[in-house]
Amino acid sequence: MKIGIIGAGNMGTILGDLWIAAGHDVLYGVRASDLTSNLRARPVAEAAALSDFLVLAVNYWTIESALQAMGDLTNKIILDISNPFVLKAGTTDKHNPANFERALPPGESALQRNAAFAPTAIWVKAFCSLPGKLIKDLHHQTPRIAIGYTADDAVGGALVATLITDAGFDPVNVGGLKRSGDIELMGKLSMQPLTKEALLQAL
Repeated sequence: MKIGIIGAGNMGTILGDLWIAAGHDVLYGVRASDLTSNLRARPVAEAAALSDFLVLAVNYWTIESALQAMGDLTNKIILDISNPFVLKAGTTDKHNPANFERALPPGESALQRNAAFAPTAIWVKAFCSLPGKLIKDLHHQTPRIAIGYTADDAVGGALVATLITDAGFDPVNVGGLKRSGDIELMGKLSMQPLTKEALLQAL
C-alpha cells in the first residue's frame, strides 16, 4: 500500500518505519523547508495525491492548515492519530507534558473537529491511545498489544485494521467515529497497553 504520512515528527516516523518494515511504500508530506531532511519527503499536496491511504500526523494546532495544504481530499481515506491538546499560552517546550492543555470541551473529540475541515474525506481513527514511546517499544510483542480504532466506512476500517496488524499490534474495532473520544488521550480506553481480550472486555 502507498501510505502518505503528513508530518514527519516522532509519531509519524515511528509508524512509517514499522510500515516500511512490513513492505509498504511510505511518503512523508512535509513543509518546503523540511524537504531535504528525508529521502521519502515530498511536498504535502504531492504526498497526498500519490498515496492510497493518508495519515494525519501533525501537531493538533496545525491540522486545519495541513488539511488545506493536502488539496482535494474527496474520498481519500485519512487516519487521524491526533489528540486535542495545545501548548499553553506562554510556553514553547513541546516535550514537557505539563505545558499542554485540552483544546476542546468535554464530549467533543479531535476527530469530530478535524473531519469538519474535510467532510468529503473518509475518516478513521487509531494510534492515539498510547504515546509514541510505547508504540515503538511494544510492537510485535507476545502476546500482542491491541490498538483500538473507530470507523464508519467498511473499506476504511478494513485498511486501518490491516495497517495496525502490519505495525505489530492486534486491531480492535471500538465502533463508529462517534466513539473516537474513547480512544483519544484521556479517553476511557487510552494509556492502557492491553491485549485484544482485555481491550474487548473494557469496551
